Amino acid sequence: MGLMRTALALAALVRVDAKAVTDFSTWGQNLRETAGSYPLSDAFDVYLDVAPLGDMVITPTITSVADETAPPTIAPSSLTFKTGQVSAQAFTVTAADDAIADGDLSFDITFAVTSTDGSDDLTTASLGTVQGKTYDDDVADVLAVVVGGLTTMENVTAAQVTWNISLTSEPTADVICKIASADVLEVVVTTPDLTFTAADWMQPQQVFMQGEPELVDDGPHTVVVTAAFNSADLTYDVMPDETIQINAQNDDQAGFTVLRTPGATGTVNEGDPTAEVTYSVKLNTEPSATVTVALQLGSIGDELMEKNGDSLTLEFTSTLSDWPVFKVLTFVAIQDDIDDGDQTAQLTGLSVTGSASEYTALTPLTTHLPPIAITITDVDTRGVVVPTTTGITHETSGIVLKLPMKLASKPLNDVVVTLTSGDTNEVQLGGGPGSTAVSAAPMSLTFTDMNWDTLQTITASGIDDFVADIDQPVTLTTTVASQDSTYNTIPASDLTAITVTNENDDTGGIDVVPPGANTAETGGTSEVVYSFKLKSEPVLPVAITVASGDTTEIVIKPGTTGQLTFTNGNWKTEQTVTLAALDDDIQDGPVPVTISTTVTSSDPVYQPLSQPDVVVTNADDTDQAGVVLAPTPTTTLTVNEEAGLNNDPTSQTFTMKLTSEPVDTVVFTWSFDTPGQATVSPDKVTFTAGATHLWSREQTVTVAAVNDLVDDDDQTLQLSAAVAAGADPNYPTVAAGTFTVQVVDVHTAGFLLTDPMPDVLNELVGTTMTEATVALKTKPAQPVTIIAVSADPSEGIVVSSPVEFTDMNWNVPQAVRVESADDDIMDGDVVFSVNPTVTGDPKYTALTLPPFSLTTVDDDTAGAVVTLPGGATAPGTPIAIDENGGTATVTVQLTSEPTAQVSMKVAVDAACTIPVTAVSFTSSNWDTPASIVVTAVDNPTASGSSACTLTIDADATTTDMNYQSVDPPDVGFVIADDDVPGISVTLETNDCSEMGGVSRFAVSLGSAPTVDTEITFALTDTTEATFPTASVLTFTSKTWSTWQSVEIKGLDDLIDDDEVRFDVTATVAATGEASVPTSYDMFAIDVTALAGLRAIDDDVASVTISAASGPTSEDQATANMTVKLETEPTGDVKVTCASLDDTEGVCDPLGVVFNAGNWNTSKFLVVTGVDDAIDDGNVKYNIAFAIESTQDMVYNSVSLPANAELLNEDNGDQAGIQLKAASNVTREDGTPAHIEITLSSEPVDAVTVSFSLSDDSEALMFTREIKIQPSEWSTVHTATVTGQDDDFDEGDIEYSVVSYVTSANDVKYQLGQQDALLFTNEDDDTAGVDIAYAKGNAIRTSESGTMDHFTVKLTSKPISVTPTLNFDVGDTAEGKLSISQLAFTRDNWNNPVTLTVTGLDDDGVADGDKSYDITINLSGSGVAGSEYANVGRPQSAPSRNAQGLQLGNVTNNVTNNVTNGTSPGNSSSGPTGATPSGPLALSVVNEDNDRVAVLVSLPSGQTSELGGIATFTVQLGSKPAADVTVPLESLDTSEAAIISVMPLRFTPVNWNTKQTVTLKGLSDHDADGDVHFKVAVKATQSSDPTYNALPMQELGVVNQKDPDEKEDPFPWWYIVIGVLAALLFYAVLYFWLKKAQAKKAPKAPKEDAEKGASERLYEADQPRDAHDDTARNRQTYEPPTDDAPMPLASVRVGNTTLTNNAASAANSIRGPTLMTPQPVMTLAGDGAGRGGNPVHPGAGYSASATRYGQPDKATPPFRGGGSPLNPRSELEAFYGQDGGASSAAIRDDIPGAILPPLGGRGRTSSSPYSMRDSPTGLGGMPGPIAPPHNPNWSPNNAYSARGADRVNI
Repeated sequence: MGLMRTALALAALVRVDAKAVTDFSTWGQNLRETAGSYPLSDAFDVYLDVAPLGDMVITPTITSVADETAPPTIAPSSLTFKTGQVSAQAFTVTAADDAIADGDLSFDITFAVTSTDGSDDLTTASLGTVQGKTYDDDVADVLAVVVGGLTTMENVTAAQVTWNISLTSEPTADVICKIASADVLEVVVTTPDLTFTAADWMQPQQVFMQGEPELVDDGPHTVVVTAAFNSADLTYDVMPDETIQINAQNDDQAGFTVLRTPGATGTVNEGDPTAEVTYSVKLNTEPSATVTVALQLGSIGDELMEKNGDSLTLEFTSTLSDWPVFKVLTFVAIQDDIDDGDQTAQLTGLSVTGSASEYTALTPLTTHLPPIAITITDVDTRGVVVPTTTGITHETSGIVLKLPMKLASKPLNDVVVTLTSGDTNEVQLGGGPGSTAVSAAPMSLTFTDMNWDTLQTITASGIDDFVADIDQPVTLTTTVASQDSTYNTIPASDLTAITVTNENDDTGGIDVVPPGANTAETGGTSEVVYSFKLKSEPVLPVAITVASGDTTEIVIKPGTTGQLTFTNGNWKTEQTVTLAALDDDIQDGPVPVTISTTVTSSDPVYQPLSQPDVVVTNADDTDQAGVVLAPTPTTTLTVNEEAGLNNDPTSQTFTMKLTSEPVDTVVFTWSFDTPGQATVSPDKVTFTAGATHLWSREQTVTVAAVNDLVDDDDQTLQLSAAVAAGADPNYPTVAAGTFTVQVVDVHTAGFLLTDPMPDVLNELVGTTMTEATVALKTKPAQPVTIIAVSADPSEGIVVSSPVEFTDMNWNVPQAVRVESADDDIMDGDVVFSVNPTVTGDPKYTALTLPPFSLTTVDDDTAGAVVTLPGGATAPGTPIAIDENGGTATVTVQLTSEPTAQVSMKVAVDAACTIPVTAVSFTSSNWDTPASIVVTAVDNPTASGSSACTLTIDADATTTDMNYQSVDPPDVGFVIADDDVPGISVTLETNDCSEMGGVSRFAVSLGSAPTVDTEITFALTDTTEATFPTASVLTFTSKTWSTWQSVEIKGLDDLIDDDEVRFDVTATVAATGEASVPTSYDMFAIDVTALAGLRAIDDDVASVTISAASGPTSEDQATANMTVKLETEPTGDVKVTCASLDDTEGVCDPLGVVFNAGNWNTSKFLVVTGVDDAIDDGNVKYNIAFAIESTQDMVYNSVSLPANAELLNEDNGDQAGIQLKAASNVTREDGTPAHIEITLSSEPVDAVTVSFSLSDDSEALMFTREIKIQPSEWSTVHTATVTGQDDDFDEGDIEYSVVSYVTSANDVKYQLGQQDALLFTNEDDDTAGVDIAYAKGNAIRTSESGTMDHFTVKLTSKPISVTPTLNFDVGDTAEGKLSISQLAFTRDNWNNPVTLTVTGLDDDGVADGDKSYDITINLSGSGVAGSEYANVGRPQSAPSRNAQGLQLGNVTNNVTNNVTNGTSPGNSSSGPTGATPSGPLALSVVNEDNDRVAVLVSLPSGQTSELGGIATFTVQLGSKPAADVTVPLESLDTSEAAIISVMPLRFTPVNWNTKQTVTLKGLSDHDADGDVHFKVAVKATQSSDPTYNALPMQELGVVNQKDPDEKEDPFPWWYIVIGVLAALLFYAVLYFWLKKAQAKKAPKAPKEDAEKGASERLYEADQPRDAHDDTARNRQTYEPPTDDAPMPLASVRVGNTTLTNNAASAANSIRGPTLMTPQPVMTLAGDGAGRGGNPVHPGAGYSASATRYGQPDKATPPFRGGGSPLNPRSELEAFYGQDGGASSAAIRDDIPGAILPPLGGRGRTSSSPYSMRDSPTGLGGMPGPIAPPHNPNWSPNNAYSARGADRVNI
């Protein structure tokens, strides 16, 4: 470009003529007064075609604007071209905005040219005339906008209509606007005519119109108001009139004004002539005729009258002096003496008559009246007048009290007044002269409307009760009954109670006879008696409790009670308390015991009485404090730290016990004189006092050596004890002695070593580290440190820290780590050693640790590495470098450290160059890469690629022999040619525009062409742009590298078409000779950089929207806005209007349409206010605008002005809330109450109503918060209050619910706290005690120590007291209770506490089962005045219920027995609030575990003909009263003999000691095989009748044959005889079974009712009462009635023998000595015939068995016939297979006793208590069987004969 301008300048020097030329390519001709569809200004260029020789000045002039007041302007005023200047300069023309609608203006621009060089030929012809046009943007119009509504009201200035009027353009003369109302009687214009001038034409002027006042109710009118215009400006003079229609509302409404004096709620009193109410009435508007008005006051009967007797009718005329004047009626109330309450007379309406239709049409009249009422206050009060409210009577004097009474007001019906005595034991009605007889019944008086105010009298008399109850106040209550609803509903609180005091003549006291003697522990008096009785009859029970101050010395005699109860039935009867002395084992001397007497009663006379304490002294026996040690302290106890191979003892023990019971805990604390060497356990030995006798039991102390693991030699210690005895005065001086303890050490110091693994290391790669471990053999006394050092650090170093061993880690192996050292030198493998040293503990420093050796393997080799660019190593592919100075760097380094310098020579070919000739390496830089830079030599010709090679030679002169032969590889290079043909196009400026903007690009070639080359450019859219200069470029072999430029200029239009993109295309052609080859002919030029050029538009589409004319309102007032377009559209454009809050305002119309004809004409949008129910005040809202349904794509994307903000004025909504409860009662059982919530206006956001409770312990609100959405504001919402069960018996409780109203975004509903709602929570708890048995309806224990349990808890949580339950065991010889006193608190009141009852043994006495009671009483501080005051209190005559429990407020729950699945027993509970009951009694049965029997065990060992020995043991089942002799005899002396001492003798001392009987086998020298024989335990002999002549028992034994004896040949006839015998046996058995089957067949009802023994082998009468011992122990045994033989001779059960004699078996077996209830054992079947009895005798297995009542105890399967059972089980008889015999079975109740084998098949019976036949062959005994010992068994307690059957025995 610069070259072109230089050429032009040179050309101008040789030219003689210069011409000015105008360039119109940028001139758009059309302007606009304001920028819009046309620009406000535009420009054109002027340039010279030849450079001037002097300055040239061009001056423009605008013509053809003579009538224009504001012509366009041009700048600058002139252009000056300096000498030699030819470049273009611009003139800018700007339109002037005059605001006058004067139309469009055309204009011309001419030019004048002057020059300082006259020789130039300068003319204006070449410039020509520039034409242009200015478009007017002003439109003459009137803008009339109504602000607010179009409604006026009479006499209301604020309700005027405002009309804003302004012009849309400046007038050329004043414009006058005249405003006129079409009906000045309804609407008047209060504004004078308007004048618009050139100065204020655009300022809106306001016109105000308001309603004209009048006094007539004539309804609304529509009035037209017109605005007319005239002016010298003809445009405005012909402007059409503007009109609006005004809704003129009438404010006069026919009606009445009614006032009452006083106030709006006037009150008058009955019979008070000064209390009056005045009604004042007038008309609100002038009537069209006379109006007559009558007041209607509702139904008030004869309660009111007009004070002056005037008529209730008023008359009004149309005269101004009459209709607006108040007229008055005055009322007073009438006295009626009746309590009929206050009466309200509501002004319900006015009755209107006359011909004034506006008043007679007022229906209903109540809608036109204020809520005015008269309240008539009743001065009469219902009630009973009682002049005498207090008085005195006497128990015996006969004083009579007179009680007069009358009514307080006249009744409408007869009234009966009844007087009732509150205590007829003290005061009754009647008596005295002229009165009725004295009676406990109430007395009544009748009052009528005639005698209601006349006094009538009832008398009252005192009653003698013989009770010392002081003077008793008695309340006489009054009740009223009548058909008069006023008197019938009178509450008791409104009736006067009469208090009569009955004077007492009795006194109270206690007569006491204290004990007369002392007691002694052994010998002397052991019991004394204390007696009591009352001096007067108590009103309430009086309890006298005698208690011992020291129950270890003196107690209330067991079986008697220390609590006496006196009632009104036994108060004169003497009752006694027996005190018994206790013998203790304490050395305490004579002990004085305080016997206290406590009197408790709610009787006010006896409650304060007290009795003095009595002291009884209990004499002591001989007890002495001391301690016994075994062995004695003189013994040395030797213990070893470890047992070792000889199993030496590591511990020794000794025992200790006291010689007498201490009075406090005695603690012996054992300790060593030297700690840490041995332990003593326990180190504290504690002996306690008490009935458990722990003080006399030996306690074992263990002395053990401490294995300290230290080599510290043997130790000798002293072990002694210190004594602490608390309050015991005797034991602190007792010395226990000192033991000598010898501790033997077994430890020797030493090291535990491991060799290093591995012992060969690599220098760098592979295994470079190894470790050896060391540990100590014993714990060191001092820390031991081991330091390891490498002998050759150049090959390996120790990297681990010194190893330290302490007493904490001595036996933990620690590592010594050694790491190889890399020396980078090729020196081969090297061996070195690591040497350790030891410091610290002398035991270890005296020892020596050996060194260990390691080998380092060398990893270094001699070599050289050549690295290519990119990181690869040579050799490799040739490296590419550029021809034009391209380089590549190659590096060389050695692979190991040389021992001498290594220098390698380098060289390249001629195509490359390098800066060095050699690279050298030493021991300091051998691993540093040496760089060699290879540079390509440039070749200016396009000759293709070339190559060169870099060579590196070995250094043969180095003294390092390893590197003399190291020759690195050569490196090859490829050099690329850099000459390539091409065309380059670059874009200098991107966009052109309609305002004259230019886009430029430049072009050059990549190489010289062989011939000239032309490039021709073209545009793809010539409507938007053009080439202002040449579009063809020529390049030669000399100019091919010079850049040439091309310009593109935009073309102007009048459409807002935004930017338009277009492309530039190009073609290339060679212009030289066709025979010359060229690479540029038809060359494909890349013009991608010229694609998508932009022609920028200067027209901007937009929409103008005016501001709103004013606010809207909820009364539907409107606001106006105008809309127009700023550019002409290409299609219809619709501008829509939408409210963003249609709850506040809506648009009408919803849109306006513009097109090419009206696009710049303003159109109106009207917004109307919307009413809502929200208290939202004046609300701002937005109107949004949008463009839709247009075919003009530009306007589719136009952004409209921001939303218009308007204000919608509220019309008086009020925020508020109403809360109402349908019921104010909740209950603790969960019965709820409901609160109804409603809002009084719609909120703008959710309203949250939250609730809080004044007492969360009484009620719950699961929904504490209710959120009301705006759409639900008028819906009734419900909140639920649910009563909470607090477990307290506290009565009904009041509480309140407070509500809080909030809203996150509605400040009007942030109302805060509301008034509280009151509620009552009704109580459902009753104080009491809940007791549950573990099983059944009673507690069962046994003398074997079997325990039973029951649980206790309260039925309500104590409020403020701690109720205490006191338990008293009725028979302490039979049982004991785990807890004697149990306190319940608020924390544990409902936690069932389990109490354990344990049966006590009587040391072998077979005395049968014993029953006794456990009684429970309730006590505790503060209980008397609490809710638990009446729980468990004694009564005058306590009785028992069916379960033996007197419960009262105590609840007894009997729980399921989960073991046997029995159903719950009966449960009982006392009535809530019932009369206080007596103490609770729990029944206990202690089962006897002693039996009169000889117990024989099974044989142990085996007799044989070789002299084998077998033994069995014998003992008694219970303690005999005298010695018992048990003879024994072998029943086959040829097989065995008894070699032990016979007979056996048992005494009351050794009765339970097992005595062993020894059998020795004998040889009979016969070949008879194994022989079964029996040993007889013969009938006993004793002077104790229960143990005399007990029946014989036989024990089966097998004597094994001599293995050397030879058997005789078995005779064949034995087989024949055996077969015949078997056939005979089965024949007999077959007929016997048939007979038994026949007996089991169904019989007649009579036979079935008799239930023979074959059907009921055994039955037990169920107890009729849990406390009926006789019924409980009675059991009946019935033998079979058939004559079948019984294989069992006899079975012993208890002390009764059952035989096969039908007569003796038929006897009933009764008495507690026969059957003792025991747990039953259940044998589980397996479903395959293997039940409790195995299928085959001697071969099967019984199933496992579980103990009934003890599911955790089980017996394993047993092998053999019958059912061998656990000795604790209960089966009494066993059965074998059909035709076979069961093996011997163990007797469970008599350990060692057996039953002989039983044969035969069992009988089948329908009885649920019999043995069932089994289809698998299981049989049983066909005769009687021994019944089980559990009398309460059921089918669930049975034994199983096979899998599916349940058999009851």
